[in-house]
Amino acid sequence: FSITIPATIYVILKSKISIPYSLQITHFLFYYCILIIAISIKNYLIFALEKAWQEARSKTEQLKESYKTNLQVAHDLRSPIGALNAISHKLESEDPTLQKVLNNSIERINAISDHLLLEHKQKLDDLEKDFFDLEAELDSVVAEKKVEFANIPNLNIRIEMNEPLIRPLSIPRDEFHRVISNLVNNSVEALENRESKQILVRVMPQSSFLILEIEDNGCGISKDQVSQIFKENFTTKDQGTGIGLSYCQATVRSWGGSLKLKSSSSKGTLFEARVPYAKK
Repeated sequence: FSITIPATIYVILKSKISIPYSLQITHFLFYYCILIIAISIKNYLIFALEKAWQEARSKTEQLKESYKTNLQVAHDLRSPIGALNAISHKLESEDPTLQKVLNNSIERINAISDHLLLEHKQKLDDLEKDFFDLEAELDSVVAEKKVEFANIPNLNIRIEMNEPLIRPLSIPRDEFHRVISNLVNNSVEALENRESKQILVRVMPQSSFLILEIEDNGCGISKDQVSQIFKENFTTKDQGTGIGLSYCQATVRSWGGSLKLKSSSSKGTLFEARVPYAKK
């Protein structure tokens, strides 16, 4: 948009069509105002998104601290509850009625403690599921792979993310990490006979979903294997298990997304994952 408007202004000003100079100035100011408004809207959206991320991270940290406190309280309650249980056993022969009351009280204390822990953990899990730093998570995968494959020469794994996320994702962080890790592993194995080994993780936010592409310049996948690569237990490797790609596709589908082989040739392979955003 920011390219189209200036180009239009340029065409109007350079046009051979006879347009009064005052009208040219009016057109220029009109399109210039539209350009300023468009840039302002874009900057506002980026600001709003960053603010939402900061608030989500702050809320997550607060819940983590609250959960730690409740966990400590639950742990500290074990000693007095243990003492009450010991007293309860002694009351069995002396006063069964009092023992029953005491046992009921102990059960209530345990139930309240368990409820507090479960409630906070569920809230924390929901926040960590919906709000995590995508770029930081991808950086984490790449850093992990650089250590894992440090003995492979000329291996270059990089991330391309030119636009911020429009909306947060609604997927488990650990599952996302494993899917990207598996896809990168698959690419590394395809680069075995390449002198220069290139892997690109491309992030492309769309209006209703996020596109993730994992591209390599490896040996590609033969035509007779393309239809089988996502099948469980299918592998082309001598020591492969055949669960990597099938796991990735099943997991992405469980998020409500999709994973497919977009292209493959002797010059490399490109996988595309479409991941849904969190529901509004």
